Amino acid sequence: MHEFKWTVRVYHEDTDGGGIVYYANYLKFMERARTEYLRELGFEQTDLLEQHRCLIVVKHVEVDYIRPAVFNDQLLVTCELTSVQRASFCVRQQVIRVDKPPEQHNNEESGSCLPDVLLVEGHVRLATLAADTMAASRIPQPLLNVIRSPD
Repeated sequence: MHEFKWTVRVYHEDTDGGGIVYYANYLKFMERARTEYLRELGFEQTDLLEQHRCLIVVKHVEVDYIRPAVFNDQLLVTCELTSVQRASFCVRQQVIRVDKPPEQHNNEESGSCLPDVLLVEGHVRLATLAADTMAASRIPQPLLNVIRSPD
């Protein structure tokens, strides 16, 4: 599957007392990107619930915080499918600070945009649950067909 990309800007509400993005907010950015990824594939989570009685939940997450983001940074959040099983699938996600104009970087010497910088990398296992029982259930076949299909 291709790498899905979604952009978000950092607001004051995303930062902590030190002016950097609060660590838990990266999980929110990644959650939103996964939702948009599913939407791009043609699946609304509300439709999965209504039509297939299925919920998609986070089963496991590993996050490596590499560098901080700060107020007004433009971030690119990626989502790439790495594996699929009967009742779960895994994605690799990255949060990247994207180029900004030089006037926003106090970088008068180079006069050019700074390169994109990897800030956070995560690996997320998502499980499907039967909405009625909250027990593990198979990924609905229409979703499975799409995420298993080659680009």
